[in-house]
Amino acid sequence: MKMASKPKISRKKNAYEMPKKFARGTVLVDSSKVSWIVGSSIGKGGFGEIYCVSKVSDNVKTEKNYEYVLKIEPHENGPLFVEMHFYMRNAKFEDIETFRKSHKLSSLGMPHFVGSGSHVLEGVKHRFVIMPRYGEDIWSYYIKNGKIFPIHTVYRLALQMIDVLEYIHHCTYVHGDLKGANMLLKGDSQVYLVDFGLASHYVTSSAYKTDPRKMHNGTIEYTSIDAHNGVPTMRGDLEILGYNLIHWSGGKLPWENCLNDPKKVQDSKESYKGNAKKLMKDCYGNSSHPVSVQSFFDMVYVMLFNEKPNYEKYKKIFLQELKSLQKSNSGPLDLTFTEKPTKGTAAKKTSKPSPKAKAKATSAAKLSSTRQNSNTKDATDDAHEHVYTCGNGNAKIVLNTPSKGKKDDYKKICQINLDLDISIDTDVVVNVKRKDKKKAPTVELVNQEEQSSQEVQIIQSDNEDIEATPPERKSTRKRRQQNDVVDEVSKPKVSRKDKATNPKIVMRAGEYKGMRAKK
Repeated sequence: MKMASKPKISRKKNAYEMPKKFARGTVLVDSSKVSWIVGSSIGKGGFGEIYCVSKVSDNVKTEKNYEYVLKIEPHENGPLFVEMHFYMRNAKFEDIETFRKSHKLSSLGMPHFVGSGSHVLEGVKHRFVIMPRYGEDIWSYYIKNGKIFPIHTVYRLALQMIDVLEYIHHCTYVHGDLKGANMLLKGDSQVYLVDFGLASHYVTSSAYKTDPRKMHNGTIEYTSIDAHNGVPTMRGDLEILGYNLIHWSGGKLPWENCLNDPKKVQDSKESYKGNAKKLMKDCYGNSSHPVSVQSFFDMVYVMLFNEKPNYEKYKKIFLQELKSLQKSNSGPLDLTFTEKPTKGTAAKKTSKPSPKAKAKATSAAKLSSTRQNSNTKDATDDAHEHVYTCGNGNAKIVLNTPSKGKKDDYKKICQINLDLDISIDTDVVVNVKRKDKKKAPTVELVNQEEQSSQEVQIIQSDNEDIEATPPERKSTRKRRQQNDVVDEVSKPKVSRKDKATNPKIVMRAGEYKGMRAKK
């Protein structure tokens, strides 16, 4: 007679067994004899699976309104055992409320214990723990938002997590795995820290003893230096928070390219210990970094491994920054970033012409083309072209004007070739933003060969700030010949003060003293 074989249990690469599937509508009873009805699966972790649940007595009709979650794993696993006992000992609702009130906090992102128990599913014994149901995790918002949060939101998340860590440390534990995926939003303003599968008592002795069994525990990119050594410390929790702050504010951790090698990651982190300035430079590159994050690491790096953090001092860093930004530490969290920069750098804004400008440009272009074709023969003999070079020669103005007898048939058109192609009447003053406002451009007038075109072209390649109004053509009785030479006049005297304070030069008719005419 063959012995019945033990049901096979699927295993992941981390060697932890994954639980069997719950059927929707399954009813289980916790250790307090409370009956729960199981809904759909809403998530998976490395150790178990999460379902939405509701008390049978509440008679809730739709899963959307289920107010609790159930986390389950095979009885042979360890992480949920640790988490369940942490909740049972340290997460009573009354204890959390007492701490919150004593610290004068409006809210505290610490989940409270609801229930636990065991259940046999397909012949396999499972343990479960029940907690309140929260919303989406912060990591999801981070990814959707282009891997960055507004800096004031980063500060508010830091303040909320420092409060939760203070409570956990108050219970003589460390969390050991703080990250966006373990932070769940409730409502629109409070974040709750979950997943206590790596929670453990922190070191209180004076001896720093490493534990090979616990080495590199946690999420490798955020794991603290102490956790790499297998030593649970309060400063380690703060260090983990600091690495998250770098990510949330658009930085990149220097060891992200070697996450498959925990020892290399550890060595990289240790190379920055005591040098927060270098860490900021390597995380943010040429972009400016949040000074408050550097100050945070400066404080973490000087802490002793068994030292209790000065939580108020850490919070003061971010409270001052919020005050300087004129942002409140209450109300809905702003989890969106309108410009969506990448890798900590501000995205460049690209100007786009309005539909009205596009229509005007098209109309003017057609008008210019028509006039050029109709007046080619006459304009060949009668037009004069003037080229004005401004500043360092990168900005040029080409002015083509007809000679005697063509004034009545002529209407000046300005065509500006900058970042946009827009045609406007000559009476409109064109403003182009100029980066360098210290040096005012100079203007030089040169008389060139006659051309048939009757338009003004402004070619701007240096983003100089110029207001340009083409000069009006002066009427003359005698026809100007090509070989006429205009006497040179002295250039206008511009003081250094004017150059510094008046970066715009307005070019109008009659104000071309200092222009130089050449054949």
